Amino acid sequence: MLSRAPKSGDSKASIAAWLKDVTKDERYEWMMNLNCQQLAADIKGLRLKNGLTQKQLAEGLGTTASVVSMWESGTYQGYRLATLIRIAAYFDVAFVCRFVGWPEFIVFAANGVTTLPVPFADDSITV
Repeated sequence: MLSRAPKSGDSKASIAAWLKDVTKDERYEWMMNLNCQQLAADIKGLRLKNGLTQKQLAEGLGTTASVVSMWESGTYQGYRLATLIRIAAYFDVAFVCRFVGWPEFIVFAANGVTTLPVPFADDSITV
């Protein structure tokens, strides 16, 4: 556990200073934790936005409510890319997974974990 790790929403300067002062393993553990929190918030946000219970989402995806609960916990680290894409397809949204440099990740971390998926900048674009 990273007791002195920055929290989601901390300033960019404090996050950057922390990153320079820790080991590579500590940086990657922190990155994993923050990504897991964001994935959980995204899944829960999509589910709630669509008025679904965990059981209803589970049935739609062919899994169990306990698995959905695990995905939404913020601590689950066993996501498979195929599962995340299946969730995206269920909600008819895109899923983006990409590698970024630390400066971009610092901006992401400083913006904080969102509790609902970020809306499209232009909802008039449809596919």
